[in-house]
Amino acid sequence: MIRAALGDATSVVNIGAGSGSYEPTDLAVVPVEPSELMIRQRPPSLPPAVRGVAEALALPDKSIDAALAVLAAHHWADRPAAFAEIRRVARRRAVIFTHDPDATFGWLDDYFPGLAGDTASRYPQLVEFEVLGRVTIEAVPVPADCTDGFTAAYWRRPNAYLDEAMRANMSTFACSTVGSWPKVSLGSGAISPIAPGTAATPHC
Repeated sequence: MIRAALGDATSVVNIGAGSGSYEPTDLAVVPVEPSELMIRQRPPSLPPAVRGVAEALALPDKSIDAALAVLAAHHWADRPAAFAEIRRVARRRAVIFTHDPDATFGWLDDYFPGLAGDTASRYPQLVEFEVLGRVTIEAVPVPADCTDGFTAAYWRRPNAYLDEAMRANMSTFACSTVGSWPKVSLGSGAISPIAPGTAATPHC
């Protein structure tokens, strides 16, 4: 869906590129990533990333066809500045994969009370993206065997949420302001306190 949304773009700036999991391999990509740790995790088959932030893209005006940001907008310290930079550098469009803060996490909300509300305070409201121009919103189905570790990925594999290492790699947990969730039981018979993870990267 992401590749289709990029349409006829031939060049893309991938903002918050991370290790490059969602980067199109058939286009000219300029990856921008603030974390040196994530940059080091990029495979050699992908273009090297430029260390930088969404609020100050080191690209000339209208120098790229499209901007791409996958689960990155909630990390931007100054969203209006980031949106302005996207408008400045992108000639045609922006494709942003994000979480709707007005949506719930379904059954996860029952096991981790306060998680959705905590998330809503960090993710941009969808109306904020209107500063980029005409907005089209599409729901993205999450397959049961999703291999990326974002918050909704393990809806058919709930035990993953009891793994501290798994939670530490989900910004929803790692950046949470909720102190702990006192009772969590996912069918194993065990009830134990669950604390938010430790952020793998410092930019929450």
